[in-house]
Parts: sequence; structure tokens; C-alpha cells
Amino acid sequence: MNNNDDEDFIEVENEAIKEEFEDDDVIGGIKPVSSDDTPSDVTMTEATSGLSVEDVPSFRQPDFSHPCGYMVFLRSLDPSVIDILYWRKPQLTGAIFGFGFLFLIVVSMNPFLHTVVLLFLASIVVSLLYCVGMVLWNSFYNRPVENPFKVMLQKDSIVSKEIVIEIATIVAEKVDYWSLLLYQLILFHNVKASLKSGLVLWIASYITPYLTLITVLLTSFLLIFTVPKVYEAYEAELDMYFKMIRDKYDLAIKRLLSHVQVVTGKYKRE
Repeated sequence: MNNNDDEDFIEVENEAIKEEFEDDDVIGGIKPVSSDDTPSDVTMTEATSGLSVEDVPSFRQPDFSHPCGYMVFLRSLDPSVIDILYWRKPQLTGAIFGFGFLFLIVVSMNPFLHTVVLLFLASIVVSLLYCVGMVLWNSFYNRPVENPFKVMLQKDSIVSKEIVIEIATIVAEKVDYWSLLLYQLILFHNVKASLKSGLVLWIASYITPYLTLITVLLTSFLLIFTVPKVYEAYEAELDMYFKMIRDKYDLAIKRLLSHVQVVTGKYKRE
């Protein structure tokens, strides 16, 4: 009797599962992917049957639909970082900008390792002078002489394990994101995105021979601390120019895709 009940229960359960699959358009327990579930990106399969120009990248990326999308990306950063980049705390931003710019200038004039050694040497000299000054000051007023950094030396650690793990996790996510992005661009997972990247790299190939790493670092550092503030002041005018540039760029890519499609069609006919 128990065996019959078990068989009836299994049969009823199987029928219920079958009906659920039929309602959800599931075949073999796996729901097919529809056009509503995934973006209609341009794969190599589509390229062989005629290139599409739908600009829907398949890789993960921020939404840069704004005429100047990278400014939108900057505004999505941590509020403390935004305050520094937009000079909302002039003293803090000025200190960071001055130290960073001075460091890059020193690096440009000296080898990197030599610069690091000089920085450590300067730190030790400043600490030594401060210690000697405090010892003399306390001796003059008959105060007990002790290390002026005693309070700071009581710390057991400078960087906590939690911060190191968090930074490592963020770095791993960024490396994975950019690795996947480059992987898909090189293998033409999205034809239009790969052609855009090729066009940018072709233009960059004429510029990079005249640039050095330190020049790129200095220029990038200056742009990071100037462009956001300038864009905030002249947002409307700059958006208009950015939109014109993007429209011309998209038009050039569409023409390039149309030529590639013509060549592909001729090759198939031959």
C-alpha cells in the first residue's frame, strides 16, 4: 500500500513539474534565452551572416549614455574623492595636488628608485630634527626627556587586515573586469566595439612615439585635478561639443562597418 502511495505521489509531482515547464516555455528543464533577456550584441556568428551596427556592447561596462560619460563616472565615486577632485576642500586638495605634482617632477628628474630613497631619507632627517628640537626644548624647561613620537609608536599595526583584504578584493574585481573587456574586444565578441577600439588604437599609434611614461603621468595628474572643475563650470557648452564629437565618431564607425559588410558579401559570393 505504501509503495502505491509513493508511486502516485511521484506521478503527480512529475505532472506538476511538466506543467510548470510548459507554462514557462522550458525545454528539458532549461529555459531558452529570449531577446528580452539578453542584449542584442553583435557576435561573430552575426558577422558572418551580415554585420549589424547595433551599438549594444555585450561586456559589462558603466553607462556612458551622457555626452561626457566619464564625468558621470567620476560623480559616481566616493563622496570624499569627489570633494578632492572638485576642489571642495581647497586645503586638502591643494596639499595632495602639490605633493603629487612635486613627486612626479622629482621622478621625472631622477630614477624612480633614487626618488624613493630620497623620500625615505628626507623623512628620517625631518624626524631626527624634530626629535632633537623636542629634546632640547624639554631639557631647557627641565621636563622629562622622552621620544616625541611615543604615542604614535604605541600602535600595533599601521594597516589593518580588513583594509588589505578589501583593497585586494577591489583590485581583483577591476583586473577581472578589464581582462574580460580586453578578451572580448580582441576576439571580436562585439564587432562594433572592437572596431572602435581598433580605430582609437590606430590614432594612438601616431601619438605614443612622442610620449614618455612620465609625460603621460604628469598630464593625467593635471587633467584629473583640472578637468572636473572646469567641466562643472562649463557643463552645458562642453556637453554640446562632446555630443558633436561622439556623433561624428559613430558615423565613422557605421561607414567602416558598411565597408566591412560589403567586403564580406563579396567574399561570400566569390
